Amino acid sequence: IRFATPKDAIAHGVSVIYQERQILLDMSVAENIFLSSLPMKNPACIDWKRVYSDAQTIIDSLEVDINVRSRISSLGIAQQQMVEIAKALNHQAKVIVMDEPSAPLTDKETAKLFKTIAKLKSEGVAVIYISHRLEETMQIADRATIMRDGKTITTVNVSDITIDDLIRGMVGHDLKEQF
Repeated sequence: IRFATPKDAIAHGVSVIYQERQILLDMSVAENIFLSSLPMKNPACIDWKRVYSDAQTIIDSLEVDINVRSRISSLGIAQQQMVEIAKALNHQAKVIVMDEPSAPLTDKETAKLFKTIAKLKSEGVAVIYISHRLEETMQIADRATIMRDGKTITTVNVSDITIDDLIRGMVGHDLKEQF
């Protein structure tokens, strides 16, 4: 499928969580979740009760402790990441692309992210996880697509390969040293 615009992709159930946050720091969690789709009482009046209630329902489904009335600027990076996921869920995403989501996270925060990804997968949401952290890929992926120089080399079941196989596919030869 080719999408003409990001809005077209969202309408088809595809959301992207970029490496750089796409949130407004001076707005609340709820406002960020519903930014492009604020529930309205009528054409001129936002239904704030529903905004906060529906936002809390989405946040609760992620099993994270975030006050939806909090300003994004008051949240840590991991909580901001969860707000990005909540935004995708608000759009009923069936495919969520995550670009290097663990890069700014601690090990504990990454573990929580992985728990959220496992939950999403169990609910039928496909997660495309882009990462250079191969150990993470091996831990959470069912399949891996190996790319080199912007071209797809192969797609494999993660259970059938090793990290060395991933590296060999990415660089085109065995590496003697890893750092």
